[in-house]
Amino acid sequence: MVDQNAQTKDQADRDRILNDLEINLLVEAGAGSGKTTSLVGRLLALIEFGIRIEHISAITFTNKAANEMKERFRLALEKAHWRSADSSVVRERLSAALGNLDLIFIGTIHSFCGSLLRERPIEAGLDPSFEEMDEESDRHFRASCWDDYMAQLNEQERLEYEELLSLRVDVNTLQDVYNRVSFFTDVELPCKERLRPDFERIRDTLFPLIEEALPYIPMNEPEKGWDAVQKLVRQTHQKLRYIDMADDMQMLDIAKEFDRQLVVTLNRWTSKEHAGEMKKRFADWQTIVLYPFLQEWREYMYPKLIRFVRPVLHYCRQRRYAAGKLNFQDLLQEAAKLVRENSEARMYFADRYKRLLVDEFQDTDPIQAELMFLLTGESEDGTFEKDWRRLTPRSGSLFVVGDPKQSIYRFRRADISIYNEVKARIQECGAIMRLTANFRSVRSIGDYINGQFVGKFPPSESEHQAAFVKMETYADNPAGKGNRQTPHGIYVFPYPKMVGGKAAVAHTDAEQVARYISWACHRGNLQIAERDGESRDAVPGDFLILTKTREFIHLYAEQLDLYGIPADTSGSTTVYDELLALWQLARCLDDSADKPALLAVMRGMLFGLSDRQLWAYKQGGFRFSLYELPDLGACEEDARPVLKVLQKLKVYLNWVRTSSAATAFSRIVEDLGVLPYVSTLPAGSVRAGTLVKMLQLLHRDPLTSSSWSELCRQVERMLADRGMETSSLYAGGGQAVRVMNLHKAKGLEAPIVFLACPCGESDHDATQYIDRSADLAAGYFTISKTIGQFKTEVVAQPAGWNELNELERAFSNAEKDRLLYVAATRPKQMLVISLYPDQPAKCPWTPLVEGMNLARELDVPAMSLEQQPELTAGPDLRGAAKARQLRIERVAEPTYAVISVTDQTKAAGEKPEWSAEGRGMAFGSVVHQAIELLGKGLPEAKLDDAIRMLASEEDLAEKHVAQAVRVVRNVLASELWQRSLQARRRLFEVPLMFRKRADEAGVLGHGGDAGHEVAASAMEGSDSVSPAPYILVRGVIDFLFEEEDGWVIVDFKTDHVTDVKLPSFVDFYQPQVQSYAAEWERTFGLKVKEAGLYFVQLGIWARGF
Repeated sequence: MVDQNAQTKDQADRDRILNDLEINLLVEAGAGSGKTTSLVGRLLALIEFGIRIEHISAITFTNKAANEMKERFRLALEKAHWRSADSSVVRERLSAALGNLDLIFIGTIHSFCGSLLRERPIEAGLDPSFEEMDEESDRHFRASCWDDYMAQLNEQERLEYEELLSLRVDVNTLQDVYNRVSFFTDVELPCKERLRPDFERIRDTLFPLIEEALPYIPMNEPEKGWDAVQKLVRQTHQKLRYIDMADDMQMLDIAKEFDRQLVVTLNRWTSKEHAGEMKKRFADWQTIVLYPFLQEWREYMYPKLIRFVRPVLHYCRQRRYAAGKLNFQDLLQEAAKLVRENSEARMYFADRYKRLLVDEFQDTDPIQAELMFLLTGESEDGTFEKDWRRLTPRSGSLFVVGDPKQSIYRFRRADISIYNEVKARIQECGAIMRLTANFRSVRSIGDYINGQFVGKFPPSESEHQAAFVKMETYADNPAGKGNRQTPHGIYVFPYPKMVGGKAAVAHTDAEQVARYISWACHRGNLQIAERDGESRDAVPGDFLILTKTREFIHLYAEQLDLYGIPADTSGSTTVYDELLALWQLARCLDDSADKPALLAVMRGMLFGLSDRQLWAYKQGGFRFSLYELPDLGACEEDARPVLKVLQKLKVYLNWVRTSSAATAFSRIVEDLGVLPYVSTLPAGSVRAGTLVKMLQLLHRDPLTSSSWSELCRQVERMLADRGMETSSLYAGGGQAVRVMNLHKAKGLEAPIVFLACPCGESDHDATQYIDRSADLAAGYFTISKTIGQFKTEVVAQPAGWNELNELERAFSNAEKDRLLYVAATRPKQMLVISLYPDQPAKCPWTPLVEGMNLARELDVPAMSLEQQPELTAGPDLRGAAKARQLRIERVAEPTYAVISVTDQTKAAGEKPEWSAEGRGMAFGSVVHQAIELLGKGLPEAKLDDAIRMLASEEDLAEKHVAQAVRVVRNVLASELWQRSLQARRRLFEVPLMFRKRADEAGVLGHGGDAGHEVAASAMEGSDSVSPAPYILVRGVIDFLFEEEDGWVIVDFKTDHVTDVKLPSFVDFYQPQVQSYAAEWERTFGLKVKEAGLYFVQLGIWARGF
């Protein structure tokens, strides 16, 4: 039970957050300390203090966190407003904030930067309609730019590329360099030229050593095989017989072969004494010659690779900006540049956002530090200063929340050094608060965390590591009631040594975890302690499974599914068979003439044809083609399934050609029944959810959804490498076990947390180092290529990398401890740690039990897998379809109809006899538009040109153009037009829409059943059994003007009318203009003095009243 009213040891700091509003604060909020509550409290306090809501900005780490903060802030505002005294100043401020809640910015740093740039795109030098690309879109755009750049290399670039190829650098390695440095476009890439190493050192030292070793290697292979040195010496000696020893690249290949651990097994040599000597001499040669040589070679290669990719980075940036696209890094850099370089823009935004609140600052991009100081800071002498380090935030303008113990995103540009620098700066101009109270975890977990991390974190912060801060827990350990268990604290799952490697360990752990969760959720076997001291039965949503890496996440979902437990995965990537099969089918339909692809689809899981059936079809003399298909009767029994599949594929091909790509793909998936099929397989909810996610992604991208070839390429990209990220049908529902890698768990919590998958940990050298100690950051990268499935080879590295590697390893090792802290602080009630004692170095969770005298093993009762019931009778699909259709018809029943005033008139009046000499609707449209243009200022001298333009747009025959000009000029010369020139106001083509009941829809001047006739007319073509109760009547008043005593409404008529037939046309159209007049008076309360029809052919004004 948590006592919400208890005074915490950090209460003074919590009070300052709410009360010291005119001082800059950095709050170090430990896990479970209620930092979101503190942030919302600060926001509310600022409003009550008198800060207008539009002057506040709160920046969060994720969109999910932003949405949560928005909702909690809104609720806090409403509660405070309800409790405040009537007619108080505070109530007025809260009321104003509630009324303008949409004016506050609460969102991620990227969306914040996007909003700045959208307000000032011209000053930023950007396309005002720029698009923001997500990570996936950016990756695809970057790949496209690389392909285009490589396809159009100029002569100099091609020479550089060919030189790199000759130096054993392939195009995939170059692209990998390009992709990696693309993430750090804000840093310099130092790459000073290096001298080419002397290959004679290898020739002069290695070859004599090989010759000396050969006599002591037996002629026949030893019983247990050649040792590493023997094998290399024999292979190299054979190569030297046929390679060109003067070729440096051949020498390089040989040298790299010796870049490994050279094991010498003494008893496999002819002389143990000489074997021992060879062991020492080869080891000395590696140290003295080989390693320095390879280092020099990599340093020689590094500037060549960096120089080659630099222009590609520039090309990609130009392409992005020309296309009006910005990635996340562009948003940060351009926003910072805007407020750094433009004094007016900085002043504007500093005045706009007077109070800046930043959450999760320990893991944000370093550019954010610059941006927030530029927006809130001022120089000592008041001048415009571009260096953010020389600015001091204005009093109370900056409120930063973070926890350096949870800084875990260095691989995504987060830098704890920047956090420490900002902390020191704020300490100079404000104060540092610490929230140490923990309201999440029970005391047994808090005691465990304090005991484990007091030795992992230093007493005071260092360059690499946060300081240890004791966690003060306030949740009591739960007490069990009766026979029901309420376990709490720390438990372990230790596993004995097993064969099968890490895959076997992960599978065993997944089965154990799934079985325990199944037991816990069965009949209330496990109780979850609530904050009020009560308990309840455990449900799947109470469990969180965390792995260090993403590799085996899907295994846990699959095992849970076997026990009937829903799972929601995040961060897992895999390739399911059905996704590959659908990709093969898409490629086949993209090129139906590709016979191997067609056969692969027919034999694959989607259609499952056998070789016997395919052979029978071929023996029948038929071609494997989607065209010229034989009749079913012409095929033998075994060949008929092949014909049916080809017919089905032909239907699919027609869908591809007649529908949008994404629509056709979805129809194919639905027709094949892939979704219901995979949902019945193990981990069916995840497999089905991943397929649904693929369909959603394909529909979301405009290019992919419209082009079948692009759709094929997109699916191929999704499944490349380790496959696409999985999803679950239960995603977002909150009632499933959450399974994710540790980096995805930031900010999450659960009653029961499993630290799973006790394998796969490795200790490796750094691959990059970013030095931000200087004003201009510098980036250094090692460049590697993959050889086979497991081996990587370093191709290039910057000079002095050994020292840089040690610096980066100090940061990464410190971050490993912080990752463990994040993992250990997620649970509320119970933490279960999976261990593999036989290989402790390969278990990521081993450090969490170091020094523990006794770790309680968690007992897992036996549970049987969920038995899927066998269906003995199918559902009544016909009845379900009929019921569904009836529901659709009821929902489709209209509640209103829409007709035009003209339709209303035609339905209710007696139609006159039109002349066969009429010029059509195009003529009337041209005349109306020309009159409107003249009324809005078109000079009469340009009338002929205007009518010709309108005639072209409306497809009016050339022979009628002169008549249109004459008719319009007659209107301009008419008495009616001259009257309008003296009017107060003139309006043209005024649209109207008004609602009437069906029984009121009769036009003015008509009685009887006219309204019902109109309603019935409006419902023509509908399946409705009854007319709509309401009708929306729409129309357009051609021309109206206001005189001293009222409005005049004019409806121009271009019908070909003779004097004899004029009365019948007046009678027919008069209700229409009268309806306009009635609605003008009823709706707007404006008096209509006159309304009528102007027949432009005759030049006659026929007043309706």
